[in-house]
Amino acid sequence: MEEAFTTMILGRHRVRFHHCTQCGLLRSERPWWLQEAYGQVIAETDCGLLARNTEIARLLGILLAYRMPSQGRLLDHAGGYGLLVRMLRDRGFDAWWSDPYCQNLLSRGFEGGLGHYHALTLFEVIEHLHDPLEHLEELVQRHHPELIILSTTTFVGGPPVPGDWDYYAFETGQHITFYQERTLHRLANRLGLVCERLGMVRVLSRTGVVPAWMRLVADQRINSLISWAIPHRESLMLHDHTLLRRRVTESR
Repeated sequence: MEEAFTTMILGRHRVRFHHCTQCGLLRSERPWWLQEAYGQVIAETDCGLLARNTEIARLLGILLAYRMPSQGRLLDHAGGYGLLVRMLRDRGFDAWWSDPYCQNLLSRGFEGGLGHYHALTLFEVIEHLHDPLEHLEELVQRHHPELIILSTTTFVGGPPVPGDWDYYAFETGQHITFYQERTLHRLANRLGLVCERLGMVRVLSRTGVVPAWMRLVADQRINSLISWAIPHRESLMLHDHTLLRRRVTESR
């Protein structure tokens, strides 16, 4: 890797960033400021939290309807407040939450554990990882997923100039690794997977699961016209309500 630039993190720490010309990865020097940066786990500047999860839930509704068995489970790794898990369960998908750093506020009672999950999701996670390959390898060994679905914002060409790209978010100090499309394909390849795009998410699988018609259906501009073609599952909202009421009663 070659040094790309030096910039200020959290407004007071000078940090070097390095770029790989082979795969396009851009990342900071080893991040020694993270304890300070994560005083608040979800940054107060993340105003896109609700809109992002709404769009991701829509895309997953399309993908999982065709690519996850009715008995399949999904684990939302680094699931934050539990918003996406609750939204997916409301759509009929057996989704579970996991996050060692954030409090589960919206999907309590559905904390996931070890074992197999058909799908593993990491939304706005990999930009927080200094060694994304090692992290993903550990998750694959732990959960043996058929699908890994993730999101991040990529850049094109050389590293953007500090100050010209809002996604750096240097003021919060939490984003430390940045990707190009070719970086994500190289990362998938190292895991023995292929990387495909579906709207704002990338889908990693062994053989490819995103046909052209699915990308067409996922297009926001025409989705409302053909939403009838997407199988819908019965919501788990009332099921979960009954389950949790029984758990509360039995615990007294």
